[in-house]
Amino acid sequence: MPVASDRDSGSNAELVFSLTPASFPFYIDPSSGRVSVHGMLDRETVDFYNMTVIVSDSGVPPRTASVPLEITITDVNDSPPRFDSASYSASLQENMAPGTIVVRVQASDPDLGANSLITYGITSGNSNNRFAISPRSGVIYTTVSLDHEVQSTYALQVTAVNSLATPPESDVTDVTVTVVDLNDNRPALTNYITTQTALAVLESARPGDAIGQVAYRDADGGALGMVSCTVGSSGNSNLFSVNRTDGMIYLLGTLDYETRVFYSLHIHLEDGGTPPLVGDGALFIEVQDVNDNPPRFLGSHFIQSVSLNAVQGDDVMKVPALDVDSTANAQIVYSAGGGNGTTAFEVVVDGSEAAIRLTRDASTLGTATFELVLNATDGVHTSQATVTLHVQDLSAGRNFASTNLRASVTDLAIIRGRATQLTILGTGAYTLAIEPPGFTAFAVVGTEVEVNTTLNAATNPAYHFGLRLDDATTGTSRYAQMILTIQPSRNYFAPALPSNNFVLEIREGFFSFVRTGVLPKIPAEDKDRPIGSAQQRVSTSATRNYPVGGFPFFYDTVGNFRALSPLDYDGGQQNYSTQFSATNDLHSNKLSVTADVTVIVSEDNDNTPQFPFPSYAAILPENTTVSGVPFLTIIGTDADVGSSGDLTYALLDDLSAGGGN
Repeated sequence: MPVASDRDSGSNAELVFSLTPASFPFYIDPSSGRVSVHGMLDRETVDFYNMTVIVSDSGVPPRTASVPLEITITDVNDSPPRFDSASYSASLQENMAPGTIVVRVQASDPDLGANSLITYGITSGNSNNRFAISPRSGVIYTTVSLDHEVQSTYALQVTAVNSLATPPESDVTDVTVTVVDLNDNRPALTNYITTQTALAVLESARPGDAIGQVAYRDADGGALGMVSCTVGSSGNSNLFSVNRTDGMIYLLGTLDYETRVFYSLHIHLEDGGTPPLVGDGALFIEVQDVNDNPPRFLGSHFIQSVSLNAVQGDDVMKVPALDVDSTANAQIVYSAGGGNGTTAFEVVVDGSEAAIRLTRDASTLGTATFELVLNATDGVHTSQATVTLHVQDLSAGRNFASTNLRASVTDLAIIRGRATQLTILGTGAYTLAIEPPGFTAFAVVGTEVEVNTTLNAATNPAYHFGLRLDDATTGTSRYAQMILTIQPSRNYFAPALPSNNFVLEIREGFFSFVRTGVLPKIPAEDKDRPIGSAQQRVSTSATRNYPVGGFPFFYDTVGNFRALSPLDYDGGQQNYSTQFSATNDLHSNKLSVTADVTVIVSEDNDNTPQFPFPSYAAILPENTTVSGVPFLTIIGTDADVGSSGDLTYALLDDLSAGGGN
């Protein structure tokens, strides 16, 4: 409070106080000179006032005096922090190293000193704590390497808090972080990559038909994930084609299940990156059987003798038919299709053969001849043969020991070599002949059936023909049926592989925790089969082109391709080549086929960057102000190669040292 005095007396000593300028938010009592606040003070608006106190007496004329009055406004914590912007946005490429700076947010507090201290924090949107913020500087940085394919954008909420205020005051801002996609994912096949998941195509498909579509995986988005497909080096490129843009697979030729079941294509994939990332793989195609082959009898007309002593239920003859289709398409149903024989005989299925069975005792028929039309159907196709049945008294004269004869002979039998020996009962002169007369593959000489042609078990696995015995004493003829099976003694067909060239791609480290890993099986087919068995007899193996221990793969005997140890792209080989062989060892004349196999090891970011030293230190003189002058070089290493081994560096705040912003 200003103090003034006047040595006059009376009214001349009466003092009046005033302030100038009068617009300031202060008031002075005119009588006492006491100064008080008369309005709202805001240090952040005006922190200092310079005024003049004027005192006047009441004399006439009045006399005045003045004195300066300076008022300083001290700070109180009355202002909340405010961000410079209501929202921030930033973008960074995926796969950047942890610690990469994203953006710096900044808030201000007009208070002074400790009252203006701001602490930053991320309060929402920070999934899995992938980001951190320097509490003093507001610098947001990554704590992990971000992956666009995992999450492409993040919406963070950042809070600036003045913790000294009571209660603490704060402000919020939104930070949008966009993770920029890089071409860091290789395209890979996802369908038809094993024989178990092969593309099934009916053998009836016609050239030009679209039979399937290549499916692939490329986790990159947009143009980077646009993949083109081509057929690589393969022996089947003349039979199949793939549309480069949409991956549609087209048939160029004809298929035959009975000739070949499995095919493989080498598919080469390229994505839209610059340069593109590529992927290679084997695509398997399995031909499905259709019912395109009719059953086939081994003859068109068969003649048989039936004894008068045969009784109801006896099978007097069996007739086989063959169907080269498979499974249900090769199931044959037999039936009688006409003829007067239907009154005395019926046709039933006995395994794979038709059995002709008496429906009543032969003695009730007397000596008579019956005709029967025999049908064989697979549900789509029907074939027919005619059977002549002579009901005869076979108790006298010369007769066959059996009228249903079966024998086998190897395909090594030479012409004029014996196929089988016939047993003839009774006494007296007789002659033997083969029915029908035009059948020349075998001949009867004495009581022997001799080979009269070169036998081939692959093209003719069995013969069915008749034998006629003419008894010179009784003047009658007797008939029997011979089914002669040709036993193979050699291999006729080399195995067939789905392709002559296989390219398999394996990501490094895939078998890190598996001692033995199984890759796509390479099936081998062979049309040579043991008699009475549908099993193929093929063994497979791979020829090592590397020293023992240097080739980490092997093929087992059924075509499973196995990796024996983890693959390392960075410190090992990037590709391996070998030759795969399939051998038919059923007989001594082993037949083989080979194919080239290339194993490509693809790179994976499986190594963490390393510093050669655990810590670094540098000494700088105080007051160093030159910006951009290097004073320390720190070099890290990464065992990965290519883009996976490219390193980026960033400094993180160390506030524990009191370094400031």
